[in-house]
Amino acid sequence: MFLLPPFLRQFFARRARRKKQDDPRLFLSDARLVTRVKEIAVGRQRHEQDIYQELLQAGMKALDKEDEHAVVWDALSPREQQVTALICLGYRSYEIADMLGVSYETVRTHSKHIYVKFGLSRKDLRLALKDWDFKEWLGNSSI
Repeated sequence: MFLLPPFLRQFFARRARRKKQDDPRLFLSDARLVTRVKEIAVGRQRHEQDIYQELLQAGMKALDKEDEHAVVWDALSPREQQVTALICLGYRSYEIADMLGVSYETVRTHSKHIYVKFGLSRKDLRLALKDWDFKEWLGNSSI
């Protein structure tokens, strides 16, 4: 039996939930959203439709970025995925080294490769993946 990494299970679950919410009538029935869009349109002296279009474009950019990160995640080695998960959980390199039973320099090397592959700094990586659930990786330190 093949087990998906925790992130992929979560990713597919989010996709399934998102598909259930794709009905545009549900989107437009949210009275708070409609009210807020009207306020923004008045404040910017623009049409409501323009504001909706900007919101949708921003949302699509965010989804594309999320998909980009998922592609990079899939390209990481299992150890790099593990180090990435622990970084995103807030552990420092020396703590990760201790948890994984490897040297500090090994963790630093994995970290450098991870940052290059994602094209992000440590802080930006944690921000980019802040919505991913890595807690299941804590008990999985023997890859």
